[in-house]
Amino acid sequence: MKTVRIGARRLYDAMGCSLDNQQPFTLVFPFGDHLQMELYMGNKPKFGITIETEHDKYLIPGEQSRIGHYEYQADATQSSYPRNFFMEIICSQEEEVSDELFAAFYRNDQEANLELLRRAETHKDDFKVAMDFICGVLGLRFHPQFLQELLNENFVAFHNEQRAYNHAGSAIQILESVQLNQLGLDAISQMFPELGKVDETATQKIGKILGWLIEAWPERGIIAKFNALFIPLEMILDGVRGTLSEDLSTHIQSLQDFIQAQGGEDTERLSNSLKELTDKIRPSLINRFNTFADQAKMPGYENDKTAFKQFNRIRNGLLHRGDPNVRIHVPVGEEVQALEDLTERYVNFYLFGDTNVYQSRFLPRPQPLAS
Repeated sequence: MKTVRIGARRLYDAMGCSLDNQQPFTLVFPFGDHLQMELYMGNKPKFGITIETEHDKYLIPGEQSRIGHYEYQADATQSSYPRNFFMEIICSQEEEVSDELFAAFYRNDQEANLELLRRAETHKDDFKVAMDFICGVLGLRFHPQFLQELLNENFVAFHNEQRAYNHAGSAIQILESVQLNQLGLDAISQMFPELGKVDETATQKIGKILGWLIEAWPERGIIAKFNALFIPLEMILDGVRGTLSEDLSTHIQSLQDFIQAQGGEDTERLSNSLKELTDKIRPSLINRFNTFADQAKMPGYENDKTAFKQFNRIRNGLLHRGDPNVRIHVPVGEEVQALEDLTERYVNFYLFGDTNVYQSRFLPRPQPLAS
């Protein structure tokens, strides 16, 4: 049996950074029980650099879109990239391989390379946490500009000078062909002047709610998109009173009964104090959403309640435990519910009291049950 190293690697453009001795810096050290970390600062990162140019972010119907041109240079100093000081981090572990796989890897056999990279990907969570640890300390204790822009992120396999890596290009978003007809133009002409008459207090609140949606729509980072979609829901639920849980209501009633039976001349004062305390108890976010959903009674609102409960659990995991496993789609029965759809429909209902939100083939909306 032979061994190769498999792992993950990140290459950052350390904008504005340099080393005062002008010499590249390399540090290799063990991390935990079985991982090895390699930190490099300089102009010749170990796995070179891949540059992507002429890549459009969007695929627009009827327009020519550029999928991108890729340039790889094993020697980053030979690349056309405009800057030449990088921070590279590689997290790897030893992997036992058969003599046949090892030999194929050294022949640069594509199937052998893919097999090793697949093995590396199975450990992606361990590699990510370890690299986040080291990169985070580098940014926190020295300067975040060492991590200013992530250029390449790869799974890697290597042994001495033999190397394999993967590369994924930037995502491209497919857009719809949207054409506004005269009916739509007339609706805008009628609606928007009326919106100009909304009082300043309401304008301030509604503008902040919709501002988060504007942040969410073009966002591609899933955590940032999740937050920008969930915050408007919390904002519209702020004014929903909701109801206390059955257990809590029972306990409060038991206390009230006890005060009535045993309070004597302090009965009124104790009852008022209990009311003041209970008025300050806010029903949970889930309870308030359920109340709002029951009031709105939109098509599929029972599924909406189930979906919101799952999204709220994701939100709590992210905010209170730092759980990065964020999803903006959750299964509900045989369907999949999108947070974007949920937020848009309930914000729209909060503002206009109806379900007349834009339609998209990429975002199916719940339909009324056939009568």
